[in-house]
Amino acid sequence: MSKETRNGKWIANAGSARLSRVESVDREIGERIRARRILLGMSQTELASAVHLSYQQIQKYETGKNRLPASKILPIAQALRLPALNLLTEEEPGDGMSSEAIDRSSLTAESQQVIKAYWKMPLRARRDVLRLMQSINPGN
Repeated sequence: MSKETRNGKWIANAGSARLSRVESVDREIGERIRARRILLGMSQTELASAVHLSYQQIQKYETGKNRLPASKILPIAQALRLPALNLLTEEEPGDGMSSEAIDRSSLTAESQQVIKAYWKMPLRARRDVLRLMQSINPGN
């Protein structure tokens, strides 16, 4: 049988090589937190301060290295100004993760166009765009 490490790497034994469901879900929730935080123009430090955590802990949640405990779902969702359920399910435009949830007066016209275009894309494309943006600006 194959054993998995917490970071998703494999220990060689007999058995199938598949990523555990828990780790996949942790990473997906983390991606949603990160995407929403970036969309709001919020740093990891700002989010951490709002929910009384360290920025390192937020970073671990966003990367899926640490599982987000149930007790932190609501405070993080509130800080990100969205329903807690949106952290746990695949979001689609118009469900609270859309550009309408952001104070448009604080955005440039170009930023508003980018956000609108982003939310019109399928989920997979949004993830690809986010990864591209992160690779261009790794500090966020």
